[in-house]
Amino acid sequence: MTQSRIPRLLMYFILFVCVLGNSISRLDAGESVYSVSNILVDVSAESSAIARSSALINGQYIAFNKLCNRIVIAEDIQFLESISSREIEEMIGSYIIEKELLSSTRYRARLTFNFNKEFVRTFFQTKQIRFAEARSKERLVLPILELPNGERVLWQEPKTWSDSWLLQANNSELVPLILPLGDITDIELISPQASLIPSWDKLLPLANRYKVEEVIIVLAKAKINNLVAKSRSDGKNVELDVGGHNGNAQDELKSTGFNNMLTSPILLQVYTHFVNARGGDRFKDVLESKGGERFNDILLRGAIETAKSIQEKWKKNNVLEFGSENTMRIFVPLSDLRDWIQIRAKLGNLGVVRNIDMISLSRLRVELILDYLGRADQLVTALKQLNLQLTYGLEGWVLMTTNDSKNTKSE
Repeated sequence: MTQSRIPRLLMYFILFVCVLGNSISRLDAGESVYSVSNILVDVSAESSAIARSSALINGQYIAFNKLCNRIVIAEDIQFLESISSREIEEMIGSYIIEKELLSSTRYRARLTFNFNKEFVRTFFQTKQIRFAEARSKERLVLPILELPNGERVLWQEPKTWSDSWLLQANNSELVPLILPLGDITDIELISPQASLIPSWDKLLPLANRYKVEEVIIVLAKAKINNLVAKSRSDGKNVELDVGGHNGNAQDELKSTGFNNMLTSPILLQVYTHFVNARGGDRFKDVLESKGGERFNDILLRGAIETAKSIQEKWKKNNVLEFGSENTMRIFVPLSDLRDWIQIRAKLGNLGVVRNIDMISLSRLRVELILDYLGRADQLVTALKQLNLQLTYGLEGWVLMTTNDSKNTKSE
């Protein structure tokens, strides 16, 4: 009697895992990189019906542009400029209308568009568009402004650089960026001088507070290029102190007796350091002020451009390589049924995963064959964002969950 029940129990176990696992996959799929929300439309026309139709078409274009900016490599977006409204409509799986307001000639609403992942993938592949789907865990950004006198501003006034980065904190992008609160606890944990040293040990207390695995230090240095502002009287080079200045730099020169002596614009140099337990990386952006551009405006532009560079770096490292499909045999240790249910759900929603074949199942572990796109290191990176650790050991590849339960959204 006992022996006859074992296969039946195992069959029920597999059925339960598959059904519940698929249910979780469907729930997780709702929070997708292919879902674009908060699309505001406001259209007037001869009638509310015409206005509504035009608003939906406009909303589709806006949503598709947002989706492209989110997942497509920047250099490839230009090849999508001629896309038609019909092509976009065919890639939309569903849409949600919120806060709908209409009159006899006007239509206003907030829309959410859910794009069909497979249709979008096929369209991009046909057009040879490079794109990524993997979401990163949250990254903590530390914005530091270095004034011409060498003073470094992190927590104190002026907060023009920090305020510019507050506008870049966006959880809808592939790399969600968050900023510290700047309260007394943060001030005690890290100083502007210490934060400029790209040491994970020094940043670890702050990282632990915000539950992140990487801190991004963005140091902005603003100066007049080559010190070209000269005094009329003695001819000495003079630096323009733009730190905290809210107006036009040339106006400030005029007010201090340097009228028409400015021959070069303000330069904003932004040094970006990625600091984590493995070391880190860095890059540099340089921006020149445009004619009449206020200092606050160039800081905001610097934050926007640097945030884009962060997103682009992630996308290029995680591009889906459809021409490179590989197979991996993986062992998954289990402590209970819930482990496999959660792991199976995450694998099912991972963009690089093409197919999952379960070879064997026991109470203590699962053995599976995983078909995936791209390189093994890309798979490791994508899994890590979902708190899944893939390592190579004596038995081969082993997949385990990590303790961190934060930022585990799949795409």
